[in-house]
Amino acid sequence: VKINRTTRHLGDIFILYLRQIIDFLCIIQNLFHSFCHLRFFVFRKYNQLYNLLFLLYQNLLLYIVHNNPLSNHLAILTYLNKKYDGKKVVNSVSFEIPKGKVLSLIGPNGAGKTTVFNMLTGVYIPTSGTVVLRGQDVTKLDPHTRVKIGISRTFQNIRLFKRMSVLENVKVSANVHMHYSIFDGIFKTKKYWAEEDKATKEAKEILEVLGLSEFEDEQAQNLPYGKQRKLEIARALASHPAILCLDEPAA
Repeated sequence: VKINRTTRHLGDIFILYLRQIIDFLCIIQNLFHSFCHLRFFVFRKYNQLYNLLFLLYQNLLLYIVHNNPLSNHLAILTYLNKKYDGKKVVNSVSFEIPKGKVLSLIGPNGAGKTTVFNMLTGVYIPTSGTVVLRGQDVTKLDPHTRVKIGISRTFQNIRLFKRMSVLENVKVSANVHMHYSIFDGIFKTKKYWAEEDKATKEAKEILEVLGLSEFEDEQAQNLPYGKQRKLEIARALASHPAILCLDEPAA
């Protein structure tokens, strides 16, 4: 076990050094662009060649990060960019989410935190960069596909099914792990009831942990704001996520 942990640590350090090298190359590239705008023709001559070499190195880094067998990360975000009408909202964001860790994404209003969440969970497709979840490149996959891989989230503004009961809101997420066919659903077969009973039991357990058991038959819209926040977390947990993303949960 000690050897395995040491090996993983060395793998993470190796990737960290690669990132530092490419960050340094970004600085050099920006200097090249600045000199070109100042009409230093000698730099213009080599700028195209440098851009090509920089692109090759960046792609090499992406390949190493995504195929690194030593890494113990659940998610890897690499050089994510997002533009709206040519305006860059997120600029070259890179970080990893390791197992068993609590990470915080901190920044002022309008810094792009929710945009990063949306790119991680599939609400937005990044303009460039990659998102890897549990070893799979999910950059262009839909949110529901990413949920099946193992990521769930809450929202900055509460998004519950307001006219459904508290219990039904949680069971919606459990649908990801249900295994019955349309036939079973229409004719209410034994398999259908077994899956529904299992989902109901799990939903009630989650509500009990979060102190919402007494409200399970209430409509979601009738809960106080703080309990609606808890219900959104309960719904996210019901999909059995490996990564749980909370967007301003204490707001």
